[in-house]
Amino acid sequence: MVSSGNNYKEKVSQLISWGHWFSFFNIIAAILLGTRYIVASEWPDTLLGQLYLH
Repeated sequence: MVSSGNNYKEKVSQLISWGHWFSFFNIIAAILLGTRYIVASEWPDTLLGQLYLH
């Protein structure tokens, strides 16, 4: 019975670890895609738009 408790804890720990890495790589992908979009877009014509991107 004790071994099954440890097995459950290890499984939960692995799932949590996997979830954190998945979230981390999704955040990195979103930053890269967002940066690519900002670099590819033209500079805004309005002062407010320029201040927002600066």
